[in-house]
Amino acid sequence: MVQTFTEGAAVASKQPVVLFEIDVGQLQSFLTNYSAGTWYVNFNKVYPDIDSTFLNGVVTQNITLVGSVAWDGMQLALVGSVAAVEATESTFYFAAPELYVRGPSSNSPAGHSVLFGVSIGMANFDRVFNNQVYEPRVRSVPSLTRSRDPVFFGKVSFDSGQVAIDNTDGEFDDYGELNNVFGGAARLRLGFDDSPFDEFRLVYKGFVENLVIGRDRMEVLVQDQRKTLQRSVGTSTFNTADHPDIDPDNVGKAIPLAYGVVRNIPCVVTNELEGGSPAWTVQLCDPIHDIDAVTAVYVNGTAVTPTDTSLTLATATLANGDFTAGDDVTADITGYEDASTVVIDNALDVILDLITEYFDITFDGNFFDTVAWTAATALVDDVGLFVGDSTPVIDLIEQVSQSVFGSFLVTDDGRFSYSVFVDPGSSGVTLRLRELLDWSPVDYDPSEVLTSTEVGYHRDWDAGTFRRVRDVSQEAALFSVVTIRREGVFETLLTGAADAQSFSDTVLDLQGDVRPVTRVTTKLVAPALDVEVGDFINVELNRKAATIVALGGAVPNDSTGLGFFFCEVLGRTLNLSASELELELRLIKSIADPAPVAVTNEEIYNAGDAAADTFFGDDVFFGGTR
Repeated sequence: MVQTFTEGAAVASKQPVVLFEIDVGQLQSFLTNYSAGTWYVNFNKVYPDIDSTFLNGVVTQNITLVGSVAWDGMQLALVGSVAAVEATESTFYFAAPELYVRGPSSNSPAGHSVLFGVSIGMANFDRVFNNQVYEPRVRSVPSLTRSRDPVFFGKVSFDSGQVAIDNTDGEFDDYGELNNVFGGAARLRLGFDDSPFDEFRLVYKGFVENLVIGRDRMEVLVQDQRKTLQRSVGTSTFNTADHPDIDPDNVGKAIPLAYGVVRNIPCVVTNELEGGSPAWTVQLCDPIHDIDAVTAVYVNGTAVTPTDTSLTLATATLANGDFTAGDDVTADITGYEDASTVVIDNALDVILDLITEYFDITFDGNFFDTVAWTAATALVDDVGLFVGDSTPVIDLIEQVSQSVFGSFLVTDDGRFSYSVFVDPGSSGVTLRLRELLDWSPVDYDPSEVLTSTEVGYHRDWDAGTFRRVRDVSQEAALFSVVTIRREGVFETLLTGAADAQSFSDTVLDLQGDVRPVTRVTTKLVAPALDVEVGDFINVELNRKAATIVALGGAVPNDSTGLGFFFCEVLGRTLNLSASELELELRLIKSIADPAPVAVTNEEIYNAGDAAADTFFGDDVFFGGTR
C-alpha cells in the first residue's frame, strides 16, 4: 500500500526512513547545444543530430542520478522540465540519461567550469528508487535546527549537521582524496516504510563542508546554503593602472559601496599627485550602479561646491583651489539606483542587491521563497549602508537585519527566505495538548528586560558617530511591573528619527517585560510541520486537555497549567531519528481557547474509555467526573 508522508508521520510507531544524497562534482567537458542558451549531454552517447565522427573522445557514462550542477562554483536550480530550463537562466533538469542546463546570462559552457553533481545515495534502510540504489549505510543523522536569538535579531546561526556513514568495508577510505567532494550539494529526505520516492519530504539541502574518515565510519558535516554567501564585497580596489596619479597610500584600498542616504562618507581623490593645477576627481563609491544624488562634498569638514558630478561614474570634480594634497574629503550622497532608477534603500532590497550582484543568483522561486521575501520587503524600513572595507556579504546581511528586526533564513529545500518581527496579535494555527508529545519547563529570564532605550541612527560614516533618540517614556510604567531599570543602547543603519523611535517602540514591546520561553515537541504532522521561525502560533500548555463544548454544555476543565498562549516561534528542530519536531517558543500573551473543540454526546460515547482522554484528559469521561 502506497503511504503518503502525512500518513506515515501520524503513526507514532512508524520507523522513519532517511535518504542521504551526496553529489560528487564531475567536470563535464562535452555539452552540445539543444536550443538557444540551453545545452545538454546524453550519458549513453546518443546524439541523433551529431555525426559519429564528431564524437571522438566522447564516452558513455554510467550515471543514474545527477542531483546538482555547479556553474563556476554556483549551484544551478533544479526545475521540472526541459521547457523550464529553456525559460529560466541558472537552471538544470535531469531525466536519465540526459541532462539539460542553462547557465547564468544564458552563457555557453565554453570557458566556464561546469560540474555535474553525480549523486551517491545512502539510507538507514536499503531502498531502490528510479534505478538508484540507496545502500543501508546511514548510522546516525543530525537534528536539524533553525533558530534566531530571542533578543539579537539578524545574527545568522548556520544550520549544520553531522551524518555518520558506515565505512566498515573501507568503501569511503579515500573519499576525501576525490576532487570536488567539498562544497558538493548534500540532501536529506525523510519518508516511511511504504513511501514511494515522491512522498519523501526534502528536509535539508546544503553542501558538504567537512569529512572525518575512520576505519568504521565516515562523518559528513553538511552546512546550509547561507554559508556560501561569505564572499567579500569591497574587493574592487584603487590601483595605479586606472589612476596613475593616485597617492600610493590609497593603492589597494577598497572602492566603497553605498546604499541609501549616507552621511559624511570618506572619499578618495584619485589624481592627488597630478602636477600642475588640475581639477580634482573624487571617487564617491564603486560605480556598480548609477548613484541617485550627490548632496554635499566637504574638504576638511567645510562644504565646497563641485564643478561637476557624474552619477554614472559616482564621481565629483573639485576646482583646483578647493583641495590640497593631504586634505580629507567626505560627502553626503544618496547611493545606488536599480534599473528602474529607484533608490535601493529598502532593507530587503539592499540585501537582495548584494546577493544578486555578487553571486550568480537570480530573484526567482528557484533560489528564493519569493512569497515570504516579498511580504517581508513591505514591512521593513529604509537603511543607509556604506561599505568601506572588504566585508563578507553574510556579515552585511546581519548588519542590515539587526536594524529592521529581521531574520535571514533558509528553507528545507535550500532557498533563501526572510522573516520580520511584526506582532499580528493573533494566529490561526493552534497546537492543542493532544498534539504535543512533550513540553519543557518554562524559562522566566529577566536578564534581558529593558525599561528605556537609546537608538543611534543616520550614522556619520567618517567619524563613526550617530544621531540618537533616547526613549524613557515607558520607564515608570515598566518599572512598576518588573521593578528593574535597565537601558538598551542600539546603533542602527536607520536614517530617520521616526524610524529610530519606531525601533525603540518595538524593542520595549519585546523586552519591556519578562517573556518566558519554552519548547514543545510534536509529530511531523500539520499544522506543526509547516511552522517556520518567525511565525506566530497558539499553544495549549495545560496538564490536561482544555474544555470541550459538548451537546449538553461545556465540560468543566479542572486542569492546572498555563492554558493557551499566543507565541512567537524562535526555533525549530527536526529530529530525523524520531520523526519529531521541537519548537522553541516565546510566550507573548495568555489567551482564551481560540477554537474550543465541539463534539456531540454520541461522539463522546462512541469514543470509548481509552479514547476519552483525547477529549477530556484523565479525570473527565462521558461528560462527568470519574
